[in-house]
Amino acid sequence: MLGRSDSRGYLTAAIGALVAVLAFVIFPYGSIDYTLGNNDIKHSLAIKASDFTTAGSWFTLPLGIIWLSVLLLLAAIIVALVAFARSPKSEQPGTGNMRWIGEALTTLGALSLILFLWTYFLVILRIKDVYPAQMQASVALSLGSILFIVFALITTAGGIMAMTAKRVARKRATGQLLANGQSR
Repeated sequence: MLGRSDSRGYLTAAIGALVAVLAFVIFPYGSIDYTLGNNDIKHSLAIKASDFTTAGSWFTLPLGIIWLSVLLLLAAIIVALVAFARSPKSEQPGTGNMRWIGEALTTLGALSLILFLWTYFLVILRIKDVYPAQMQASVALSLGSILFIVFALITTAGGIMAMTAKRVARKRATGQLLANGQSR
């Protein structure tokens, strides 16, 4: 089953999504560094996944959308593992719903990444509204965000791998593609 390139795409997408979700939950999302007025003392505040659910947090309501990003990756894990389990063992391309799995994984990964980055920009805009003008604040991505972005891209790449493998298998099955990879 691992010999088929579309199966490798499914597995790549599932692993990428799983690591992205774990990175978001385990590691800090970002940090806010700020100084008060003319004071040279810098303060830092780490943002964790739990901060997006804590009642009373100043970025809970507008940024709860980040959990939609995580749910999309959880859906990608389920779709990829179901497709991996149902992937035929032969070199014939999948039929029926299987041909749309690569597109679904690519869409879920890309949409999750877009929502995640949109949330980051909403944090920046929210900081400008919350902090008074005499405060100078900046937001930086932390390890959890960087890993989330990288592995959401890997999830998207896994979907693209599955789509590409299906097209190559179809061409090979219909005789449009020679064994050495060249088209007729």
